[in-house]
Amino acid sequence: MKNKTRVDKYALKQLIKVVNKKQKFIFGIIGIIFIIWGLLLVPINDIYYSVVLLGALFFIFFVFIFEVVVIHQQKNTKVFKAVTYFMFDFDDFNFVVNTICNGELYSYAKHEYLEIHKIIENKNYMFIFISKTDAYILSKHTLKYKEFEAIKNRLRLFVKKYKEIWKKAV
Repeated sequence: MKNKTRVDKYALKQLIKVVNKKQKFIFGIIGIIFIIWGLLLVPINDIYYSVVLLGALFFIFFVFIFEVVVIHQQKNTKVFKAVTYFMFDFDDFNFVVNTICNGELYSYAKHEYLEIHKIIENKNYMFIFISKTDAYILSKHTLKYKEFEAIKNRLRLFVKKYKEIWKKAV
């Protein structure tokens, strides 16, 4: 089965949300801890006002601004500036990904299903992680329902970490 997924700003935003969700939560909690710790110790010494300020800045940066900074950095890469597609070809035990950039082959990769680190699926995309941070974006809208279900069922056989992060409409 073959698939062609465009790498655009929306797809990139979805991937960044999936990848940075845990970090965003952890750093947000750390910022809150700094704020509370600083507020509790302010009567002891005025230096703890800086701890509160540091915690507030930490919280604001990682919860609200970090994602925007990462997207801005990615916009400057060759792959994002050009018209880029991931071309998938799924076989019985492996899949091939050709990255097409401005109509030319940019990269080629062949992976066995057993090499996949994890898969995260949201409403619009399936993110196939080949490591903790590197992922391919597979658009669900470019496949027929039966084709997507066949790919999904095949991947579930081989990949232990398969996670759906969206609720199906009832």
